[in-house]
Amino acid sequence: MLVTGPVRLSTFFPLAAAIKRGIFKVVGHKDVAPQNKPFPLFRDGVADPKTNKVKVWWLWDGEKEWKVGEITLEQRKFPLRGIWNDTLLIERSKAEGPPSNDLS
Repeated sequence: MLVTGPVRLSTFFPLAAAIKRGIFKVVGHKDVAPQNKPFPLFRDGVADPKTNKVKVWWLWDGEKEWKVGEITLEQRKFPLRGIWNDTLLIERSKAEGPPSNDLS
């Protein structure tokens, strides 16, 4: 079941606005599984416009952020911090694996 299975993606999405605009509708309510309740660790950085690469990465745990510089292969698996629109949310939810544009 979707609610109790492993997390496939983590992002921020303006759900209330999407419901108000009729893009999505509420079809039910379900508690989040205990194993999925901890807030995920996100990565963030500013890409160099010439190379589209991030040289200095930051990690964010929902309360504080800290500079890490280059990230490890394990940290590269963390979700990118950002807000997705409905089109991107649907596209990424259908994709297999993490986003390909990870600004490595």
